[in-house]
Parts: sequence; structure tokens; C-alpha cells
Amino acid sequence: LKSIGNNVFSKSPIEELTLPNTLEEIGDSAFSNCKQLKKITMSQAIKNIGDKAFEECTSLTEITLPNTLTEINDNAFAFCDSLKKINLILILSYL
Repeated sequence: LKSIGNNVFSKSPIEELTLPNTLEEIGDSAFSNCKQLKKITMSQAIKNIGDKAFEECTSLTEITLPNTLTEINDNAFAFCDSLKKINLILILSYL
């Protein structure tokens, strides 16, 4: 599995989400309005989070974004009123 399409899980009663390490892209509104979603374990291969991918996930409190991420599109986490913590994993390389 390399991508999750647009609106695939929108309005689902998902509470916890663990994305496979092969996943590179989350489509537009893929998990929007998942009002019970509290926790996301992001794929270590993710490169792109689509427009409104997690919009109105009002129970989401924390997310960790890996260093492979290159693009977060507009309103990806809009109206995630409970989101208090975003962890960014950065890897520094020295020449």
C-alpha cells in the first residue's frame, strides 16, 4: 500500500490509526470528519499529506510527523480543536 485515496475513510468511527510503513501519500480528505480519532501513528515513508486529510478530527490530540514528509497541503489539520502536540522527527546530517 503506497497511497490512501481521497475521502476513503471520511466520517469513519476510527479511534486509533497506525499507517503501514510503505505508505507514501494520504489523499485529500482521506480521514476528514473522523471525530473519534484520537491517535495517529504515521508511516515512516510518508511524503505527502493531502488537502483536508484530517480536517475536523476533533478528538485528535497528538501526532508525530516523520522526516520523510515533504509536503503538508492546505487545511490538512484544520479544525482539529484538541490537537495540542505535533512532534517533528528531524535527522541532521553532517558533511
